[in-house]
Amino acid sequence: MLNVHTFGDKTRELKIKFGGDLQGLEGKAYLTYKKGGTKVKMHFDDMNKVPKGQRFVLWAAAPDGTYTRLGQVWNGGSKDEAEINALTPLDDFGLFMTVENGDVTVPTSKIYSTFTVTPLP
Repeated sequence: MLNVHTFGDKTRELKIKFGGDLQGLEGKAYLTYKKGGTKVKMHFDDMNKVPKGQRFVLWAAAPDGTYTRLGQVWNGGSKDEAEINALTPLDDFGLFMTVENGDVTVPTSKIYSTFTVTPLP
């Protein structure tokens, strides 16, 4: 769990690095905690490394074991950058990505990576 409520009112950057067949792909998530919810902004720089036609789905994992789909992007072959913007009422959750073949309401594929918190300067 990321303990987002301990971030205060500052935006925190989290980085994700993928392995396996997505080696070299990186993403950044920006989390901003406000009373009553957490704003999540996920940015990808090199969508050409995502398999064409596949969806990258961003998930929040709650402490009770439930999952919430925060958003998705897909590689249609024409964009190099993509972004997911979401708001969740959760203030403590894990964050991870899956690659899916279609619209899903729960994760159905391999978890490619979890996020780590970047220490503040």
